[in-house]
Amino acid sequence: MPSGQDKKAEAAFFDELTDAGDYDVLAERGYARLLGEFQRHIPSSRPLRCVDLGCGSGEFTARLAPLGIELHGIDLSPNAIALAQQRLPDASFRVGDIEDTGFEASSFDLVVLSGVLHHFPDLTHVTRECARILKPGGLALGYDPHRGNPFMRIYRCRDSPLYSSKGVTPNEEPVSRAKLEGAFAGAGFASTQVYPVSGVSFKFVESGVARIALPIYNALDSLLDLRPFRRFGSFLITVARR
Repeated sequence: MPSGQDKKAEAAFFDELTDAGDYDVLAERGYARLLGEFQRHIPSSRPLRCVDLGCGSGEFTARLAPLGIELHGIDLSPNAIALAQQRLPDASFRVGDIEDTGFEASSFDLVVLSGVLHHFPDLTHVTRECARILKPGGLALGYDPHRGNPFMRIYRCRDSPLYSSKGVTPNEEPVSRAKLEGAFAGAGFASTQVYPVSGVSFKFVESGVARIALPIYNALDSLLDLRPFRRFGSFLITVARR
C-alpha cells in the first residue's frame, strides 16, 4: 500500500453502498457546475480517449458521455463497476487500482479524477500513474473537496472538533491546493493549475442532522462562488498538462 490507502476498506465501503443501487450525493446542479469547469479545459478536437480513474458507479462518467469522447473507467469496487457498465453500456469499465491501472503507457488523451484524489493520504503513485498513461500533451482534470473551505474544514477534516465520519471512508479527507500542485509537479507534469469553485450543490449527506441543514449549506455555498469569496470555494479543480 504505497499510498497509505486502505484499499480493502475503500472497496468494501463502496460495495456496501452500491448494494442497493447508485450512491450519488451531488445534485444535478452540482454536477453541472463541475462539468462546466471541465469543459473549459477539454480540447474541442475529436476523437479523444478518456479514462475516469476512481469512477465509482459512473455518475460523473455519464455526464461526460454527451461530449462524444471514448470513455473508460476503473474503480476498486466490483459492485460500483457493475452499475457503471449498466449505466453506460457503450463505455468500457474494469475493476482495478488507479495507482496501478494496467493500461498501456501513453494511451489516453484525457484522465478524469472525479472526486477521488482526496481518498489518498499520499498522491505520489496515483499522479505518476496519470502521467504514465497520458499521451504527451495530454490532460488530467480533477475535482476534490477543498480543505480551505470553512464548511469542509469544520465537518470533514479529522482534526476538527466537529468532524463527522458518516458517509466517508477512513481514507478520505479534504485536500489543499499545495498538496495537489506539489503532487502533479512531482510526477513530471509540465503545468498544473489548481483553483477553488463553489456552487456545487449536494442532494444527500449521510448524517441526519447535516441533512436538515443541507438547503442552508447549498445556499451559502453558492454565495462563495462570488468573486470576493471564491478563494474559499468548496471544491478544488485540478488542471494538469502532461
